[in-house]
Amino acid sequence: MKNQQEQKNVSPLKVFRDKLGISNGRFFTRLQFLGKAMLFPIIVLPLAAIFLRFGTLMTDTSLKGITENNAIWYIGKILTAIGQPAFDNLHIIFGIGLAFGLANDHRGEAALAGAMASWVLASLLTENSFASLFYNKVLIYHSTSTDDPLKALEGYSQLLYMIKNNQAIYALNIGVLGGLVAGGFTAWSYNKWHTIKMPAYLSFIEGRRFIPLISILLMVPTSLFFAIIWPWVQFALVKFGVVLTQWGTNNAAAFGVSFIHTLFKSILVLFGLHNVLNTFLWFQLPFTNVDGSVINGDIPAFTAGIKGSGLFQVGSFAEIMGGYWGLSLAIIFCAKKENRKEVASLMLPLTLACSLTGVGEPLILPIWYASPLIYLVQSLLNSVFGAIPAAMGVRAGFAFSAGWVDFVLSIPTSWKMASSSSIPWLANPLWLIPNAILTSLAYFGVFSLLIRYKDLKTLGRGENEFDQLQTSDKNEKSLGYTKKLPITSQDTLASNLFRLLKEDNIVKVDNCATRLRLELKDNSIIDDQEISKLKIYGFKKSGPNYLQIIIGSGVQEVSDELNSLLREKNKQDVNR
Repeated sequence: MKNQQEQKNVSPLKVFRDKLGISNGRFFTRLQFLGKAMLFPIIVLPLAAIFLRFGTLMTDTSLKGITENNAIWYIGKILTAIGQPAFDNLHIIFGIGLAFGLANDHRGEAALAGAMASWVLASLLTENSFASLFYNKVLIYHSTSTDDPLKALEGYSQLLYMIKNNQAIYALNIGVLGGLVAGGFTAWSYNKWHTIKMPAYLSFIEGRRFIPLISILLMVPTSLFFAIIWPWVQFALVKFGVVLTQWGTNNAAAFGVSFIHTLFKSILVLFGLHNVLNTFLWFQLPFTNVDGSVINGDIPAFTAGIKGSGLFQVGSFAEIMGGYWGLSLAIIFCAKKENRKEVASLMLPLTLACSLTGVGEPLILPIWYASPLIYLVQSLLNSVFGAIPAAMGVRAGFAFSAGWVDFVLSIPTSWKMASSSSIPWLANPLWLIPNAILTSLAYFGVFSLLIRYKDLKTLGRGENEFDQLQTSDKNEKSLGYTKKLPITSQDTLASNLFRLLKEDNIVKVDNCATRLRLELKDNSIIDDQEISKLKIYGFKKSGPNYLQIIIGSGVQEVSDELNSLLREKNKQDVNR
């Protein structure tokens, strides 16, 4: 009777969370595993961003001293060629990194399968494929007049095409989200089927060789899903952009428009959807020049100096120029004192690259997976401080992104617009500098309080995957954790752990710089006293399913040996 009463008192929300596996901290533990896997692709982006931004700058023939085919122009082309591939193939990079990072034993076969799955998913969503089959004749655009600014869309489906540079282009693109989905499916397939046995006549595709095949096949229904759903998602975002442009006709309304646009853009970045909204606003939104000609897009219109343009760009400068620094400094100063040097050595170069070039993904994505709460608050602050200069009448633009480099380059055009404004001193683009400083101070204050008050596990504050992947614990070094065990001791330790952890109880084995990280079916059955007798520096249980064991710099060999024992055990189970 009592048990029945207790079951009745259990909230539906708790039941739902339990079924999804997001109770008892399990959800955030899984997020941290995902965050660690995300670091593999993210780590290549800051350097690529610097090459790409300065390469683009050095090939801009509108700048003094740069002409096509001169020495500076050629150097710029080389720098662009180095940096561009990373951003042209983000979905592939994330597909590879996620498949490799989430595969239980981090094998190259998983990475290869992740790359293939990402390519196939993107290919099945290109023009004249599934989406075209469904929607080529749906919502066809018909021009309303001879001077219709969208006449380039005549005869094309509005679900699949947008205008860019006055031409209709196929615009269906799931971006980074496609790589995340492909990489996730590949890792799941690998962990489930990498030991699969086939009949003799199919033995050439058994085991790990089966993974590329099944990963590619899984992309067919996945691409069908995106082909059916995604065009409507993009279309809704475009219509949302139309509403924003209709509102943003004066400075009073500009605050609200910039706030909403910046907030939505910040959230959509996580799913790769920000490019859909921005493609319409930046390259399709029509502006009329003084000579009566129509220029499509906020970016081309700002470059041409059309009054009123730049509204959908100016809101991005506060976050990138100032906010990134405040957030990074808050993370550094909130780290444990013994970890601050290591955290600073990671965060400061990353922030410098992001703030200069305007490429925020290397900073944004790890922060989201380390602490979603920080990212959500950051999005709100970003929207407020981004909207302030818009309401003042300040207009700024960029050729690449809203970093310090593009801010400096946009000053001449912004200055001309300010001089024709009703209140020139208020619309001065130099206001973006004190606004960036205020943004930085606000970010630092808010996030310092938030991190400490909520005890958020940001870099250097605890058992955070992002922290552990990047640095060794300085305190562990002082305790002698860097002393490497002899190979025989590592093998013996792995064997003893395999026995004490109960071989059927082990789900996943992973490690950071000094700790062995284990996912178990049940960590309560572990004999704590027996574990303490081993040659380890300590251990910690987390929730009902996780165990961390501090081993030192020989942890990689112990982890490899444990995974080897686990694979051998799985093979024996299959052969029985």
